Amino acid sequence: MTLSKAISLANDMRKGNSYDNDIKTIWVNEVENSILRLVQLNDTETITYVYEDDEDTELNVPDPYSKVYWAYLCAMVDLANGEFSRYENLMEVYDQFLTDYKLWYKM
Repeated sequence: MTLSKAISLANDMRKGNSYDNDIKTIWVNEVENSILRLVQLNDTETITYVYEDDEDTELNVPDPYSKVYWAYLCAMVDLANGEFSRYENLMEVYDQFLTDYKLWYKM
């Protein structure tokens, strides 16, 4: 999944959100760096995408586990909008998607 595809999916799921691609890219950077450190055990690298430069860049988590990106992005939109119950529910979904990826990655 590319950076632009992850953001596009989140935009489709959270229609009308007012957060631009640069803000969503910051959130994708959070996910990527978390995965690098907690799953891939890589604490020497840091990912810093810039939407204009990296929109076609393939993200690190492959399909079918790439759903971690849209789940996290939608949760961050909910959090930023003050929709805390919706945020909490989606973070549980994100956590399950991330657990699925961790199990696959460690095999």
